[in-house]
Amino acid sequence: MFTENKYKKWYFSIIESAKAQNRKKKNGEYYESHHIIPQCVGGTETVLLTAKEHFICHMLLCKFTSNEIKLKMFYAFRALQMRGDNQKRYFNSRAYERIRFVFSENMSKKFSGQNNPMFGTISPTRGHKWYNDGTTEYKVSPSMKKPHWVAGRLSHTIQNFSNINSKKVIKNG
Repeated sequence: MFTENKYKKWYFSIIESAKAQNRKKKNGEYYESHHIIPQCVGGTETVLLTAKEHFICHMLLCKFTSNEIKLKMFYAFRALQMRGDNQKRYFNSRAYERIRFVFSENMSKKFSGQNNPMFGTISPTRGHKWYNDGTTEYKVSPSMKKPHWVAGRLSHTIQNFSNINSKKVIKNG
């Protein structure tokens, strides 16, 4: 679950320092409650951290956990991007990029093949075709086509797509 490395040492150093200060929310300072051992692995003890310490601790948790716990720590770290009225957080681009990359990679693995909820099902829009009634377009199964609908898209829709494609600028060099 926890890898022995410098990040784990830094993490527990921050936690011990905060605990030693015996912080209280009433003192006019802004603190966030943090589970020392993550809740997802049974942790119950909390400590009050500054917003900066809380951000750093969640970043460090991503660096010394492993397997399924690591993915959960990335979820938690990503949740720190969400802000409340009293939360002013700075999230640098490098950290954001790393979190999004790991999150995306893990989601791809988690929902690939037989783990995908759509695995083995037929797409609900498979075999659907475009029809129009002269004013509105519909993408439906041929069996759902109304008698007065004609096959195809409306001409102004096709023209709009043509205009979009013709406005692409190609720069040389």
